Amino acid sequence: HYDNEFLASKKIKAPIVDGQALGAILAEAVQDWLGPDSFITRLHFRFSAMVFAGETITCHGAVTHVEGNEITIELSMTAGDDNHLVLSPAGAQVRT
Repeated sequence: HYDNEFLASKKIKAPIVDGQALGAILAEAVQDWLGPDSFITRLHFRFSAMVFAGETITCHGAVTHVEGNEITIELSMTAGDDNHLVLSPAGAQVRT
C-alpha cells in the first residue's frame, strides 16, 4: 500500500488506505452518532472503490429499524472531491 515505487509501477496515484482502517472509521462514526453507551453487535460492509491517502472520507447513515434497544442502520462511505462511493452495501446492528 505504501511503496511509492510499486505504486508508480501500477499507475496508482497515491498510497491506498487500508481496509481495516476504513472499517474502524465507520464503527467510530456509528458510535459517535449514537453515543458512548451504544454497542455495535454487527458491522458489515463491502468495498466498492479504493480510498487514497489525503482524500476526505464522509460516512452516511440512516436508521432503518428499531426494536426495543436494537437499532438497524444502513450505512455508506464516500471519499474524495467527487464523493465517490467506497463502501456499499454497509450496515450495522447496534444495542443502546
